[in-house]
Parts: sequence; structure tokens; C-alpha cells
Amino acid sequence: MGVRRARFDFERVDVFGVALDAVAILDELAEELPDGRAYSQ
Repeated sequence: MGVRRARFDFERVDVFGVALDAVAILDELAEELPDGRAYSQ
């Protein structure tokens, strides 16, 4: 029986970084939207 080694997946880290960048950009865009156009159900 061999020793199992934990594999660190760098692609997941890259995807996580891109997702954080997208959230930051979308947050900036949301801040620029005018107030008063919120629709709720």
C-alpha cells in the first residue's frame, strides 16, 4: 500500500481568484446604479 498524498488543485485557486474579481467588479457596478429601481415580489 502506498502513501496517499494530498493533491492541491491550482486550477481551483485560479477560478476562486477570478470569481472574487468578478464580485468586486459587479459590486462597483451596483454602487453606480441609481436608487429607486428595486423590484420585490
